Amino acid sequence: MNKLPRRILGFQTPKELFSEEITKLQLFTNEKVNLLS
Repeated sequence: MNKLPRRILGFQTPKELFSEEITKLQLFTNEKVNLLS
């Protein structure tokens, strides 16, 4: 909830957004791996 206003206001740089997406992807992948193991 905290990140939404920041994104709307454009305080986040593309680099920050990109690394955030990478982090989400990694978390998602980790969850999938945990489910499979």
